[in-house]
Amino acid sequence: MTARVPAAKALRYGLVAFAVAVGIVGVALWGSLLQPTSPPGPVGCPCGSGMAIGTPSAEGGPGNYSYVMGFTPSSGLTWGEARFEITSSTGQVVSPSPNWTVHILGSGSPANATIATFGFQSDSWSSGDHVLATSGQSIDLELGSTNLRGLADHFLMFIAPWAGPEGGGMVSTALP
Repeated sequence: MTARVPAAKALRYGLVAFAVAVGIVGVALWGSLLQPTSPPGPVGCPCGSGMAIGTPSAEGGPGNYSYVMGFTPSSGLTWGEARFEITSSTGQVVSPSPNWTVHILGSGSPANATIATFGFQSDSWSSGDHVLATSGQSIDLELGSTNLRGLADHFLMFIAPWAGPEGGGMVSTALP
């Protein structure tokens, strides 16, 4: 003899099973949304196959430390879609001094003219945020009197998730 489950009881069991399944899927999605879009620290996350920061060249000296590095952009990137950080060997963000800036230097005439400026303290662009990143431009990291030797190991560039066809991410380079 086969036991029959009343229709009301079967409906209840079905609703409970459905609620459990929705809960499991919801928790999985919620957990995946909390994951960062780019890893912390000096490990690079590609922002497209063509994007890269070149090896920094130490410039200036006491009272005027800076690093100049080449840049290979991803197509369609404007400088306003980028943000910068400097990290220690343990991946901790180094607190910026008020005078830390990034100047984007153009390749045209006049040679090496500043076409965009980013301030670390404000975490924003004071000029040139609409300028298209192109080959031949370079990044000039200006640190004023701050000597990063022994304090910092990596210069990181974060790209907004909506930037260009490849989306967001991060590229980095080791500081000398």
